[in-house]
Amino acid sequence: MEKRLLLGIDASFSFATQYAIRTVGDLFPSTTQSITVLLLHAIPSTHIVTEYPGYFTEQYMLIPPSSEQKKHAEEILAKASTTLQKLGFEEKDIEQVICVGSPAEEIVKAAHEHRANLIVVGSRGDSWRQRLRRILLGSISRQVLHAATCPVMVVLPPRSLTNQDIVLWYEQALQQYLKEHHSSLTVLKPQAVTALFPLPHPGPDTPRQLSAATSALEKLARKGVLCRRDIQGEVHYIND
Repeated sequence: MEKRLLLGIDASFSFATQYAIRTVGDLFPSTTQSITVLLLHAIPSTHIVTEYPGYFTEQYMLIPPSSEQKKHAEEILAKASTTLQKLGFEEKDIEQVICVGSPAEEIVKAAHEHRANLIVVGSRGDSWRQRLRRILLGSISRQVLHAATCPVMVVLPPRSLTNQDIVLWYEQALQQYLKEHHSSLTVLKPQAVTALFPLPHPGPDTPRQLSAATSALEKLARKGVLCRRDIQGEVHYIND
C-alpha cells in the first residue's frame, strides 16, 4: 500500500530543512517500500488594508505573490527534489506543491487534501534567538502539531554539527550566493566564507569552520564553479 509523506520546505532551504530531508532518506528508504514524498513550500501571504468605498469599515486585500517569489519557490523545491533523488528516491515518487498563506496552515491543509500519512517538518533548534522568535511569532512546527489530523514528525537538528554538515552548508550557501552575484567578479577565501555565511546552529571552533570552508571552496573549484588562483602566496577562489 502506497504511503504519502508531506515534507515542509522553508524559503531559505535552511540547515533544519536539509537535515529533515536527510532524515527522511535515512528512515524511509525508497527501495524498501512504496512511498511518495510531497514537497511543499508556502509563500507567505501579504495583505494591505484598504477603505471600503461608502462604508466606515476596512477590508484586507490579498497581494498575489510576485514572479520572483514564485521562481524562488520553484528553485528551492527543485533543490529539495534533487537532494531526495541523491538519497535514492525516484523522480516519479516526488511531488512538488507551491501554495500561498501561513506555512503551518498550508501544511495542515495540504496534508488533508493529499491524504498524507505523515507530516515531516524541521526545527531550527533551541538557541535564544529561536526561543525569542517562538515567543513573538510562534513555532511553525508547534502550530502544525496542534492542528494536524495525521501524525507529525518534528526533526530536531543535531546538538553538534559534523564536518560533513558544515561543508554542505558552506557549499550550498556559496552556490546560492554565486548565482545571485553571477554578473560581478567574486574573490573568496575561507575567512570570507565563514564571515559571509554564519552557521545556522551553534558551530565548532574557528579552525574547523575554516577547514570546512576550504573544503567547500575546493569542491566548487573541482566542479568548475570557481577557479583556484595563487595570488602572492595565498590561495583565492574566483568566479571567472
